[in-house]
Amino acid sequence: MEPEPALKLYRGLLRWAAERGDHFEFGYEPSMYDITDDVARFQALGQVAGVSPQSCTNTVVVRGRLSEPFVVEMTRQGAPDRAAAGDESPVDFIVIYSGERALYVSYDYGTVQTMDLTDSEVESLRQDLAHLGVESWRVVPL
Repeated sequence: MEPEPALKLYRGLLRWAAERGDHFEFGYEPSMYDITDDVARFQALGQVAGVSPQSCTNTVVVRGRLSEPFVVEMTRQGAPDRAAAGDESPVDFIVIYSGERALYVSYDYGTVQTMDLTDSEVESLRQDLAHLGVESWRVVPL
């Protein structure tokens, strides 16, 4: 996928999910960032929950309640220069929950994005993306 449509899709999916979810968790590896302000901004979004047990790196996990500052921070810049994959997301992974359901999941700095949606949510998402100029075929129900 070309960079611009991929970035529009990432931002559209994340914002859509954040408007419908209630809490999040994301992970980042501190050594990926040259600017320590990036790490401080990430940590200010929620509570540091520790280091991910599923990671072979030192991925720090942050959990919190969804808010506009979360959306702004997750869409203000792309992946750090040292990221091995992806360009869209500033962090390694993001999970947005609606209750216990993982509504939105992004891995590898936005390379992989999945959503757990009802049929009506798929239709709502497609309408929102069309409004942003993202083709609806990019959303594929499984």
